[in-house]
Amino acid sequence: MVEFLTIYPGWYPGRTVHIHLMVHVDDAVLTSQLYFPDEVSDQVLARAPYAERPGRDTTNATDEIFPTGGDPAVLDVGPADDGFRAAICLVARPSAVAPSL
Repeated sequence: MVEFLTIYPGWYPGRTVHIHLMVHVDDAVLTSQLYFPDEVSDQVLARAPYAERPGRDTTNATDEIFPTGGDPAVLDVGPADDGFRAAICLVARPSAVAPSL
């Protein structure tokens, strides 16, 4: 289990809002991405300071990487105090993870 506090991630051209993650299991490393529901991203990106940037050009539906590699890991996001709390349960099986170099 891991918990961390961060700002809502931004985006860059051609990619939807996401966070990269690496999970170390024994001598293997799983690298993946966590995605945010578009409805939540729309709410956040309409607020300062995000609203000062041009609108994003890619949503989950139009991101070319989002649908690859099985079911995308979309976070369960809900309100918490003056921000949001996100959660997800991921299962990492060492037999399904490539050995690290």
